[in-house]
Amino acid sequence: MSDRSWDRPRTPVFVTGFPRSGTTLLSAALSLHSSVEFQNECEIFDAYFRAGHGIEESFGLEERASLLSDLRKTTNCARHLDGLPEDVLATFGQRAGRIGAGEVYELLLPRGDTPVWGDKSLNNVHYTRDLLTLYPRAVVIHIVRDGRAVVLSKLIKLHARERGRKTRDVEPLEITPDEYWSVCARYAMSWAEWARQTLAFTGGGVDNRVIVTRYEDLVRDAESVISNICAGIGLEPDARMFESRQREKAPAFRPRFEYAHGRLGEAIDSSRAESFRDMDHGLLWIIQKLAGRELWALGYEHIKPRISLLHRARYGARLLKSRARLRRALHDLLAGRKHSTPEA
Repeated sequence: MSDRSWDRPRTPVFVTGFPRSGTTLLSAALSLHSSVEFQNECEIFDAYFRAGHGIEESFGLEERASLLSDLRKTTNCARHLDGLPEDVLATFGQRAGRIGAGEVYELLLPRGDTPVWGDKSLNNVHYTRDLLTLYPRAVVIHIVRDGRAVVLSKLIKLHARERGRKTRDVEPLEITPDEYWSVCARYAMSWAEWARQTLAFTGGGVDNRVIVTRYEDLVRDAESVISNICAGIGLEPDARMFESRQREKAPAFRPRFEYAHGRLGEAIDSSRAESFRDMDHGLLWIIQKLAGRELWALGYEHIKPRISLLHRARYGARLLKSRARLRRALHDLLAGRKHSTPEA
């Protein structure tokens, strides 16, 4: 990623990526900049587009209650709306005239007067083109992480929750194909879909308002990655952004999300980038079978799974038998979302 500079800071800033990919770490660091105000997982646009609304649509006073009802149909957006002060919702309902998609977003995303503002909403990956059409001066940051590490991280989290344990106490080899192959396959297919959305904005000639960065680079050299992102937004880096103890104080992640982000205040552990190498190779085979094309396209190396031909045949047969069901599950997950692609 090359450094960029602008005549004035670009805003809003949207951070997006697949779960367990470092979006929280990056967003917390950005939110510590004195010129940035950031919100966490509002998912307003996901709720808006899934309800069938378009970026050219506008809403009069009599339509606001119905719109809020539509937005509440998506869990994360409903949680965000439930946490808003009553005066914010009152202003939304009483604003004179008709309001468009951008005004809907901004009225429901309370902020101060900082030059740069935005939010981390993972599902915005599906609406990149719409966001850039709505906000020509926006910056969309896609953060990607090796899909094998992502799937392993999600499986460890699931395993720990089912057993009442902490994720850091679960060893990778505790996660086995016999217990988790179906969930592993579903996660791998979901990651691959997210990765395809990111790949649409990589390579030569794409929109320079889209910044694609890798989790592995972030944990190995956070200062360089964050400094380059600041340059892309049009800001000088703030020293607080690089202090681990400051991240746990990031206002966007307290108090509603502190239960999920307890490690924000710890020093960044670069070994996380390679954690998946200790996983069961049966799971590794499944992930590479379903998401290998996207892994290689993003520059991740192929690892030859050390499993027998018998196990390959067994896992392959199970995937073939379940492929239609897995595709239906992915379709249901993405229902109502339209995918952004770069303009020709």
